[in-house]
Amino acid sequence: MAPGGGAASAGSAQSRLATESIEFLYDMEFFINRRLGKPSPMKFDESWFKRALAKDGDSIVVISDDEFIKVHVHSRKPGDVLNMALPYGELTDIRILNMREQHRDLLDHDGTVYDETADAELRAPHAILAETGLAAPEVLTGGAPVQGVPPEHVHEYAPYGIVAVAMGEGISNIFRENEVDIVLSGGQTMNPSTEDFVQAIASLCAEHIYLLPNNANIILTAQQAAELSERSVTVVPTRTIPQGMAALLAFNEAETPARNTERMKQAAESVLSGQVTLAVRDTEMGGLTIRSGEYIGIMDKEIVSSSASLQEACRTLLSRMMEEGGGELVTILTGEGSVEEETDGLVEWISSEFPEAELEVHSGGQPLYPYLIAVE
Repeated sequence: MAPGGGAASAGSAQSRLATESIEFLYDMEFFINRRLGKPSPMKFDESWFKRALAKDGDSIVVISDDEFIKVHVHSRKPGDVLNMALPYGELTDIRILNMREQHRDLLDHDGTVYDETADAELRAPHAILAETGLAAPEVLTGGAPVQGVPPEHVHEYAPYGIVAVAMGEGISNIFRENEVDIVLSGGQTMNPSTEDFVQAIASLCAEHIYLLPNNANIILTAQQAAELSERSVTVVPTRTIPQGMAALLAFNEAETPARNTERMKQAAESVLSGQVTLAVRDTEMGGLTIRSGEYIGIMDKEIVSSSASLQEACRTLLSRMMEEGGGELVTILTGEGSVEEETDGLVEWISSEFPEAELEVHSGGQPLYPYLIAVE
């Protein structure tokens, strides 16, 4: 091999690559510091995040732990990538390189002359912004959401995006498996804020976005976020986790937003929701004498059972729900405080008492409630 032959071969290989053929031209690398800023209720789902990056990028590397998330990607739309990362923490050490520019430099050093007509962005750098859909240079480095720009000029949007509130790892996974893009942590004692919803909305590349609050105390917050956002957002006023699950099953991406809204609301309203938890004080309500520490069964907003026995509280609750709701399908979500023997006993009792009802049992992992129950 002649001296310098290796370099010559490398240069020849580079010269055979047309600059304009580099599709994902922005080489991006940055860190998300999860300790800085306001704690976010958004759980970081690494597999979902990678899939979202892959919609318009390649060479994806995501490494995460409890404190930092390192991201590397080649993308056409760096503003979208940064906006998608913002809800998870403060962005640091941002590096964005234009690989077409790098390729031109390599060709210059190699002595290769490229065709300026074919590579017109050299003479018109703003054409790159037009091609990527970015509205302003600050999007490349600032990471702030794009302001005052029609969405169609910024993103290649999916038809729909869905944000749901959930408590428990199992329930969160069920939502993600059924079209939910972002799950916000929430429940009776830890509700997401308006800002949390707004950030989640901003991070989604979707033409129309649905919010499922899944808790009566969160509906107003979701509605405020929808009003603040400049995006097309619909709040489906789901008051419980079972209502949210029913709304999701009614969603159909092939339908119009108006039709989907109607379907999801109808599905949510057709479900009876039950929950079993521990009473925190002595009281009398609805003809029931309730003692602190007893299990209480709640159907929608009404306490219908109270017992020192978890099994008895569940059975009384389910009997009322089956009487009210028709009982074609029963779904049980097991949570904190449930035990396998109690669950098996409950399943056996349902199969005996309501043999025509279809029964599903899932691990929900929700705190405070040993069982969440849906009857349709």
